[in-house]
Parts: sequence; C-alpha cells; structure tokens
Amino acid sequence: MNEKQIISSALLKESYSVYTHSSGLRVLLYPMTQFSSTYALFGTYYGSSDEWLVKADGTRVRIPDGTAHFLEHKLFEDEDGDVSRHFAKIGAVSNAYTSFESTAYLFSTSSEVETAVEALVKFVQTPYFTNETVKKELGIIGQETRMYEDDPNWRVFFNLIGNLYHHHPIKIDIAGTDESIAAITPQMLYDCYETYYNPANMALVIVGNFDEEKICALLDRVLRTDLQANPVEKPPVDEPDSIVRAYSEQTLSVSAPLFHIGFKEHPVSSKDELPTQLAYTILHELLVGKSSTLYQQMYEEKLINTAFDKYVFIGRGFLSSIFSGESAYADEIADRILTEVQRMRENGIEEEAFERARRALYGQAVMMFSEVDQVAGALLSAHFSNRSLYDTLSILSSMKKETLEQILDSAFSKERMSISMVVPVSHE
Repeated sequence: MNEKQIISSALLKESYSVYTHSSGLRVLLYPMTQFSSTYALFGTYYGSSDEWLVKADGTRVRIPDGTAHFLEHKLFEDEDGDVSRHFAKIGAVSNAYTSFESTAYLFSTSSEVETAVEALVKFVQTPYFTNETVKKELGIIGQETRMYEDDPNWRVFFNLIGNLYHHHPIKIDIAGTDESIAAITPQMLYDCYETYYNPANMALVIVGNFDEEKICALLDRVLRTDLQANPVEKPPVDEPDSIVRAYSEQTLSVSAPLFHIGFKEHPVSSKDELPTQLAYTILHELLVGKSSTLYQQMYEEKLINTAFDKYVFIGRGFLSSIFSGESAYADEIADRILTEVQRMRENGIEEEAFERARRALYGQAVMMFSEVDQVAGALLSAHFSNRSLYDTLSILSSMKKETLEQILDSAFSKERMSISMVVPVSHE
C-alpha cells in the first residue's frame, strides 16, 4: 500500500484519505461518524460511451452498443444467482448503475459494514458469464430497452442528443438495442472485464460510519492482486462543431408536449470540466432561474410551467446547455432565451445578480456534505475527473463574473441549437 494522502477542507473541518492499494486499486475513505449509515461505491471508469476495446496486443475491437450496461447486469449474478441476497442477509441495500462514462456497484447499510464491503469487493472481482446466463439476460435487457423506447422523458432527451451530435457515442442509448446486445458473448464480456475492470481503472469509495483501520486490513485480505493494473486507452472522438438537425419531433402517449432545447458547446479538457460546469450552471440561473425576469415573464404568459428545468450536460468530448419542460411553445421559449443571451452580452452581467447566484450554488455544494450517498457519488466522480472533492468549493469561492462573460461571448449559438419535441398522439 502506498502512503495515504489526506485531503482536507478548512471550511468544513473534514477530510478524507486516498491511497493506492498493492493491487493497483485507488481507495478513498471518508469517515463521517456523526451518521449511522455507511455508503460504498466500487466503480470503474467504463460506461456506455466507451465503444472500443483495446486488447493487450494493441488490436482495437468495436464493442456492441449496450455492453457496459449488460456487463453490469451480469456481474450482479454469480453461480448461485443474484448477489443481492448476500447484502439482504445483513440488512444492507445493494444496487448498481451504468452511466455514459462509468459503472458502479454500491451498498448502503447501518450495520456489519465490513461484511458488506467484503461482499461488494468479492462479487465485483469474481466475474461469472456463461452462454446460458447471457442468453437469459438478453430477454431481460430487451424488455428494458423497449421500456426506454416508450419513455417520453428518455426519448425527448436522446432525440436531442441525436440532433446535436454526429459521431459521439453519447447519442447511443445506454442499454443499446435488441440488435446490438444480441451480438454480446461470454468471451466478449470477459474481454471487456479484463480491460476495463482492471484495478488501475477502478476506485473503491466508502463514506459514513466505519472503522478505517479495520477496512484497510479487510481490503488487504480480500482484494485480488493478480489482476493486471494497466491504464486504459480511450481514443478521442472526432466530433465536428456543427449539429445534425435543428428540430425533431416524436409522437408518444403524453398528456402535454415535452421539449428539450439544446445548445452544442465546445468541449473542454477533463481538468476544465468542473470549472466549466459550474460557470454554465450560474449562467443558466442568471438567464432563466426562477428569480430571473425571463422566467417570471414566461411563467406568467403560460409559455412554461413549474416543470421547466435547465442543466449542463458535460463529459469527455461533449458539452451542451439544455433547457427542458412541458410546452407546445418551444420555438418561442428558445427565441426568448436567445434574446436574453444577447441582452446580457451587450449589457454585461450584473455583479449583484452574479454574487447572489454564486453564493446560492456554493450553499448547495456545502449542503451536499450532509448526505453520505451524495458525498460518495461526488467523491467517485471527482476521482475519475482527477480532482479533489473540495474543488467545487474553492472554484466557486474564486469565480468572477468576467469568466462568465467570456463564456457568454461564444456560447448559446443559434447555429448550434436544436429542439427536440415529444407530442401527444392526435385523436382527430
């Protein structure tokens, strides 16, 4: 084990430790003994947007869409069935998820933490795939993909991403399609596991009420040291600045029209993702936050309702500003946003409004530390982005409105804007 590094926050008067285990795995331990529960995440930096498998001999193999998600499902199963039963026996709740860029296995418990950690580590490091179990899973995941195909909120989002991006694999559904997952074999799952589930590409995060010394001793006993800790090669995505289409519409069984308005922005390096995300988040609040003039006007005119939302969609090789809600007037809403952007460009950002939005976001960031599951998720995300968990606080503390004004000069371009609509079935 390498020497532990202690990461501290003077503001919060809290700290966590990070070390590299002899297996090559990064371990992040955040004791929060004032809580009764413990939350753990065992994650790999491998998600649905990883299209290629680079083998030891340098050969590149195209992975079927949905493989990361399929592997997550199968890893949760051993020779005797679903591994959830190991956690249920001790009163722990277990789960897993696959995102665009990572996959994680987790548990939450208020007792027998070490037993739960051992169960988590063992099943994630013990893959079991056969022709029979893979074939069985095809039907289960096939039902899941069809469910997402009929989910209007899922479709309005993915249709927008398809409008904005030509080649980037984030435009592909996380679960894949019936056709793509049909090409998955046990050997392919083992190949992906060997590449992406090697310790150098993974991290174990434990947050909450636990004994740090006992956890470290346990990990020395149960972590495998025979897995090759090789860094994973991730080829860059060749994505043009232009969008695919400015508008798309799909008819589904919805009670009111749904919209997503998206602006395709220029992607940034991994070290700049967090500052960029925070800057855009404040910009969104200034433009159309609930206390903004534009929001109040659109709400009073019934262009939008309380379902209106906005968020920053950012990751490796992609960045988009997205505005969503329920309305048949997405074109008008988009025009209003563009007009407000232009007004803000010409007049500049008001210092008082900026400070109010910055302090509010800072307060939200501090409040996150009152929930063990949120701290665990943020800590895993921070690790995969090569940053500290406390970076959000330091970035927000020093952020200036001039940074936002520089972003505003080239952001929210009408030429890189698209609208995705899901509209009700006509009964005429």
